[in-house]
Amino acid sequence: MPASQSGWWECRSCGNLWQESQSSRRLRKWCRKCAGKQGAEVNRGNAATASRIAVHLQGEWIDEKPHTSVSAKSNYKAAWRCGTCGHEWRATVKNRSNGSGCPRCYRLSDKTGAASARSRAAAKSDPLSDYPIAAWWSDRNPHTPEGVSRGSAEPAWWNCSTCGTEFSRTPKGIRGEAVQCEACSYTHRGTSYAANAATANPLSEELRGQLVDPALGVTSAGSNTKLQWVCADGHMWWAAPKDRGRGNGCPACAKHISRAEIEVADFVRTLTGDVVTSTRSVIAPNELDIYIPSKNIAVEFNGLYWHSEDAGKDRHYHQRKWQRCADKGIQMVTVWEDDWRDRRDICQRMIARKLGVSQERRLNARSLTVTAVDRVEVRDFLEANHIQGATAMSEAFGLRDGGELVAVMCMKWRTKTEVELVRFATSVIVRGGHSRLLKHAVAAMQPQRVVTFADHAVSDGGLYEQCGFIKDGELRPDYTYYFRGERVHKFLFRLKRFRNDPNLLWDESWTEQQAAAENKIPRIWDYGKTRYVLDIPG
Repeated sequence: MPASQSGWWECRSCGNLWQESQSSRRLRKWCRKCAGKQGAEVNRGNAATASRIAVHLQGEWIDEKPHTSVSAKSNYKAAWRCGTCGHEWRATVKNRSNGSGCPRCYRLSDKTGAASARSRAAAKSDPLSDYPIAAWWSDRNPHTPEGVSRGSAEPAWWNCSTCGTEFSRTPKGIRGEAVQCEACSYTHRGTSYAANAATANPLSEELRGQLVDPALGVTSAGSNTKLQWVCADGHMWWAAPKDRGRGNGCPACAKHISRAEIEVADFVRTLTGDVVTSTRSVIAPNELDIYIPSKNIAVEFNGLYWHSEDAGKDRHYHQRKWQRCADKGIQMVTVWEDDWRDRRDICQRMIARKLGVSQERRLNARSLTVTAVDRVEVRDFLEANHIQGATAMSEAFGLRDGGELVAVMCMKWRTKTEVELVRFATSVIVRGGHSRLLKHAVAAMQPQRVVTFADHAVSDGGLYEQCGFIKDGELRPDYTYYFRGERVHKFLFRLKRFRNDPNLLWDESWTEQQAAAENKIPRIWDYGKTRYVLDIPG
């Protein structure tokens, strides 16, 4: 029987019957029913042999599950009641065992300036005052070293006894007792103060001090560490001293085409001579950054700040621009600033493939071998070949040319009968690769429906339609946040983050959007997506 063909299997241990392909079966030692039982036995064994949760935590345990059934390292999210204020909440046993305390007590202690209940408990068992680094403790701190734990993760101020530099770091972050501030560390490594950002570049007077690194003089002029800057007009942004030294200025004040956009345009010109830049004559009133008339393709370069809400790009700006292109049959290919910086090779391959001028090796899918792919190999492959990188998945299937992995398709169960095609990527041109891997995945997983989404920024959905998918609706634009020169997922800045992060401004009356605005963390809206479905005949 071919490895890709599904067959019936019977478990010798429990008699369970199920259908599965040979290639998928090789990845599993147990049948699903036995695997569940085996996992339960392992968990029971871990609970029996691992250290029990601390006695003081047992007194706060109010979960329906007995505390004797879990280990101190368990990720089970249990219910707790604070012995101090009576607040009830859920937290993992592992986090509680590592020192996480009552969130209400933590917030109240932050407002009053007193040490948190968690910190007091830790400080009693391992006070900072017992260590030599206590001599560096700054008077700016609201607490004394006696009231702080050596392993505290809360930022604190320190005074270097050697050079007098004041800096901020967590007690936990100071390793060992041979302590040096960063300024002394640079001197020790032979880095002259003449080469630091404070003296090497007049732009340094725009540097805005921050809690983690308040002293400008301890930052090298060639550093890639992002720091906060403020220009003469009061605009704040994040950039590395190395980039500032190259002449990169305030993005809000910039009135010219960015260097990165020029690089993208120059790259497109190496592929085709038919290039028009900065034109408003095609989809007026919008401007197309790079337009190739012979291919009817537009390449858009999106600087992060300039495409955020702070620059006037509202929720529907990108979607409207995409729709105007679609109405004229223009395929849009979007290159984001951070992708060009961090994944330039993938961006260049994507553009060349869209233009149909790629010089990559070409293979036919029928001459390749379909194989299962382990998660580590999948992650590395996607990071090297997909513009969005790796993602969560249930199953992954690959095509190999000999031993070389050249294509990967990842599937994720959404319901018991529906899977989502979450990633498809190739390292070379693989003709028919998408179709062959899709057929194999459907045969192996046997869903009743396959769902996928075409990101308007880079896809017109044509590949899905060739494989039999049909359109099933449009998704409204979603957003990421612009933070320290990066696009970051919105889940990183929920209300809890603003409430608990001491480096962020917070007021209990704020919504998430208000908190983000007050902290100068604008949203960047995407282009929207098209939903596609493929119903599998019974």
